[in-house]
Amino acid sequence: MLKENIREEQPEQKGTKEEHSEFQPPKTFFKRKTKICFVVFCFFYLNALIGYTMYRLWENKTLPQILVVSFVAVVFNFALIACLIHLLRNKPMIVADVSDLLREIDCPNAYPVEIKKEDAVEEDLLEDVIAEKGSYEEIYNPQGQVKSLSLADACTQFCAYSATRGLLVDYSTARVFFSALTTTKLILIRSIQENLAKKFITIAKEYFSNQTPLIFIDSQMMTNRQFLNHPLFRQAVEEANAFPDRITLAVLDGMSMSQMDKIFAPMMPFIGKVEKTWPMSGEMTIPQNFWMVALTEENEYSKDLAMNTLTLELDGRFAEETEFTEELKLLSYSNLVDNLVVDDDFLYSISEEDWKKLDELEDYLQRYARFHLENRSTNQMEDFAFAYMIAGGEEKDALDGVLACKILPPLLQNSELTSMEKEDNLSAKIEELFDPDHLQHSRKVLKRVQKKAEGLKNDVV
Repeated sequence: MLKENIREEQPEQKGTKEEHSEFQPPKTFFKRKTKICFVVFCFFYLNALIGYTMYRLWENKTLPQILVVSFVAVVFNFALIACLIHLLRNKPMIVADVSDLLREIDCPNAYPVEIKKEDAVEEDLLEDVIAEKGSYEEIYNPQGQVKSLSLADACTQFCAYSATRGLLVDYSTARVFFSALTTTKLILIRSIQENLAKKFITIAKEYFSNQTPLIFIDSQMMTNRQFLNHPLFRQAVEEANAFPDRITLAVLDGMSMSQMDKIFAPMMPFIGKVEKTWPMSGEMTIPQNFWMVALTEENEYSKDLAMNTLTLELDGRFAEETEFTEELKLLSYSNLVDNLVVDDDFLYSISEEDWKKLDELEDYLQRYARFHLENRSTNQMEDFAFAYMIAGGEEKDALDGVLACKILPPLLQNSELTSMEKEDNLSAKIEELFDPDHLQHSRKVLKRVQKKAEGLKNDVV
């Protein structure tokens, strides 16, 4: 959980700008290889010397001396093996404080990343990132950065900025989106309205000052390795590593659910736990301040996707663009983490009474379908509700978000919904258990559930 992992991997900034300006590039693989060859030569020379000594002593048949020299030879060989293992395992150092370094130099190729030849990326991948360094400095510089921006204020700022960019969304939608960031690394967004999801996430990327374009994945199936080496995806990872205090979103468009299952299957430990980092090829690592957002209209979910992701059923209204006249305050990654550290977690937790309602709903669903909330899903629901209430929402609205984003979407893949709709009414049961005045997001998903069920009944007929 994000709230339990407060910047554990962010490097401690030491020294002054003058010290940074004297930075020397890391040792290359070839320099390390030279050192290995030198060590091996020295040890072979010493072993040859010891072997010659043993031969001379063997002629004199002095057993104690032979044992001593043999022991020394064994120690030297173990030392040789240990040195080789150490040199081969320790890779070149990467600059830890890259964001400070990029602020001081103007060279667009200054960010030092070593990539294997077979995974090489085009040299101009970072040009867009570095080209926008000026605007990033203007917003994120130490003098202007907001150190104590609350999650509630961030939602207000985001809605205000979105309105000036031509999209009206309510505070509840903003809370759901920001809460999803604390819950999973892969957020699924869909909307009945055409181009609404794309407009929303484009504005979100602008709000977080992301530079990577939307990543369109065509219908061709690709492996996890091919996806990780997609040029735009790697550019987004570069951006996240270059600016560790920026929330970076890689937006995936055109990807089918079957593609997601194939591509993200090896990454589920990373996707389901927001405090994880994920190693890529070469020296690259997907950091903690990196999220993936998939725009999709499909209803089919695999068990792994349902367990590790959240789905936002988006609603909003297009409007005329206007000028943003307020001071824009951005939510940084450190702000997001700091918001989740509170003195009393109990104040932002789902009550026992409401948990019983969720248990009753689970029992109800199990009468018609195979449905079970596993521990991982339960933990995500707790984290989601916690962040939602931190962002200024009420507990009943947080429950609505849990239903709409976590519990109801997996039902869309279950063919047993037909019998459920014939014998009972899911919408009526949910309104019986939960407050009908606080089911804004759940009703959107229920409409899809009902539509799916009607299609299944027509197929049966």
